[in-house]
Amino acid sequence: MNFNILLTNGRIFDGNGNPWYHGDLGIKDGQIREIDRNPTGQKDAKRTLDLEGKALSPGFIDIHSHSDCNFLADRRAASKIRQGVTTELVGNCGVSAVPFSQELNFSERIFEEIGEIDWNNFAEFFTRLEDHGLPINLGSLVGHGSLRVDVMGYEDREPTDHELDEMKEILDKSLTAGAFGLSTGLYYAPGSYADTEEIVELARVVSDHGGIYTSHIRNEGKELISAVEEAITIGEKADLPVEISHHKAVGKENWGKVTQSLEIIRAARERGVEVTADQYPYNASSTSLSSLLPGWAKQGGREKWLARIQDPKESEKIKEELGSTNEAEVDWSAIKIVEMPDKCNQELLGKSVQEIASERGTDVLQTALDLLLESDGKASQIHFGISEEDIKTVMAQPFVMTCSDGSSLRPEGPLGKGKPHPRSYGTFPRVFGKYVREENVLAIEDAIRKMTSLPAQKIGLKRKGQIREGMDADLVAFSPQEIEDKATFQDPHRYPEGISYVIVNGKIAVENGDGVECSAGRVLKSGKA
Repeated sequence: MNFNILLTNGRIFDGNGNPWYHGDLGIKDGQIREIDRNPTGQKDAKRTLDLEGKALSPGFIDIHSHSDCNFLADRRAASKIRQGVTTELVGNCGVSAVPFSQELNFSERIFEEIGEIDWNNFAEFFTRLEDHGLPINLGSLVGHGSLRVDVMGYEDREPTDHELDEMKEILDKSLTAGAFGLSTGLYYAPGSYADTEEIVELARVVSDHGGIYTSHIRNEGKELISAVEEAITIGEKADLPVEISHHKAVGKENWGKVTQSLEIIRAARERGVEVTADQYPYNASSTSLSSLLPGWAKQGGREKWLARIQDPKESEKIKEELGSTNEAEVDWSAIKIVEMPDKCNQELLGKSVQEIASERGTDVLQTALDLLLESDGKASQIHFGISEEDIKTVMAQPFVMTCSDGSSLRPEGPLGKGKPHPRSYGTFPRVFGKYVREENVLAIEDAIRKMTSLPAQKIGLKRKGQIREGMDADLVAFSPQEIEDKATFQDPHRYPEGISYVIVNGKIAVENGDGVECSAGRVLKSGKA
């Protein structure tokens, strides 16, 4: 057979957790067509890549990403593919590109580049992505928050029967178009306004389609345990698989609770609930600064809550609740500002809210509200509130997979602004460098399984996540001794080292560690991936 690409002298890790083996791998027409355990060196190929003992793995699958519209803003967004990611699942934390909401999906640097939002449903959104071209594969969930905003706005109430039926109809059409399931962000408004039964009713629609339910659960701090139990209850009642997003315990007083939450997950699995979790390997989270506001304050959307912040009586009430409810969970010295709109206090990036308050000589709670006003509600934060021991405990579980919770970015252009969380550049290499090679939390075979076959199995990707003949040729070649993340919290826009080649659907996208122009990615649709 005349191959398009022949990979020789590699140590093949199949993605299933098995020990590596030597072999040649031949690619033709975007597929793995032959794996030869006894190569003769006589094969014909247009290109032969000598891996010189490097690890050859299935392409990494980022099951929790927020790159929904990033490739429309910059097709070259390379922070994921340069770390070995060949597939992303977007639409997480209750927010998806469909139904589109300017407020939920807002990012100035992205939408200034995209221009017109010319899609009204997933079929049109997928067509827009395909016409634009993708460097990696992309699948999507349907965001519950997006559904709720589209049908009933930011109202803190139960939906009427008609409104619930309308959300179900949009969800059903989205799943039919190829979305893989439903995501919730029950920590955020408007998801936080929904009760458990509302989610169960929507999840039953997903169950009928054979999809999955993923959740940024209602609380990752003092109410972590009840929030995990709620996610499992939804899966049990609706009879569908559950994925608990970026599992962690936030706040020092909550460190160690993951031992109990993981036991609850294990117990649910033993009684037949298909519940798994994902995790990013960092001790800091990242989200909007406005997420710290109490739910009641955010009713009606951004214009309404910005007006409340400016109202003396309302702002005092907000500060009182921030100071009492979050006193134990929020250490303002551990919350750093990482993104502000262009031309808006860029000198504050990388500074904590406590530092900014000290410089200004203002109360820290008032400073937080001032930053929201100055940024028109668009300030983003990083919160250093996760225990390193908890990270290791969660990572060691066989039902936990690796995710970034980041986006595909690039150091140059519109996606290279601000100081985003380094997970967008370094998640997958960090696991190998820090937790496999340095700290022995995982064996390399287990780490690869958590990045490949396990997420593929969860999402329902039948042709990805394993090295087997007939599978899509999504592959990563890297040096186990050299792979490491280089992105830091102070200097996040840095690509990792130690990855030699990345191949997407049989096309080379990274060669000798450098990205090359490639649009071999595809839109993945449920039932067809």
